[in-house]
Amino acid sequence: MLGFAVLLTLFGYASVGMAVDGKVPGSLFGYALGFSAVAAAAHGVMRRFAPNADPLILPLAVGLSGLGLVLIHRLDISYKIRWHSAPGETNQLMWSGIGIAVCLAIVVLLKDHRLLQRYQYVMVFTALVLLIAPAFFGADTYGAKRWIVLGPLSFQPGEFVKTAIAVFFAGYLTLYKDALALASRRIMGFYLPRGRQFGPIAAVWVLSLVVLIFERDL
Repeated sequence: MLGFAVLLTLFGYASVGMAVDGKVPGSLFGYALGFSAVAAAAHGVMRRFAPNADPLILPLAVGLSGLGLVLIHRLDISYKIRWHSAPGETNQLMWSGIGIAVCLAIVVLLKDHRLLQRYQYVMVFTALVLLIAPAFFGADTYGAKRWIVLGPLSFQPGEFVKTAIAVFFAGYLTLYKDALALASRRIMGFYLPRGRQFGPIAAVWVLSLVVLIFERDL
């Protein structure tokens, strides 16, 4: 599966070159070497430190990351044609490698992922702060406030929010899975959990939507 994800990415990269110039990009070999090395390193670390992890997660992550790199490469070409300059796909591959390296560092250093369950409410509070931050400190980009600029660096807090929300939901659903599944009531033909257990989930969802609408980030 991991090999298929890598091949799919390289096929997309080559297809973009064929569509634009009618030939395979000259940088394909270097790109393939770099992307394959990142994927192989990730596979080795996961096999060593998380042998019981779901084997589909890494291939899916690598595949989605690779397709994202292909799309950015296509946009870079359009940008270069229009403005005669482009950041280049090498930078994006480098940032993807850094992201995967951070992921692997967490896998190595976090011996027991259940430790995160203690901080589920800290995570959701952090997520809400990050969601609100662009409204006060964000740069307006095409009418949407999604980016925070710190000198030469810029980032989207929403990307960190996704991770924090995922940790919250994972911890909360693990803790209250029985109550959410069994203790339910019927409202307008739908079976819903009791408010005590369902309330925090609904509150986080509603607050997230309100902030996203306010920041025009839909």
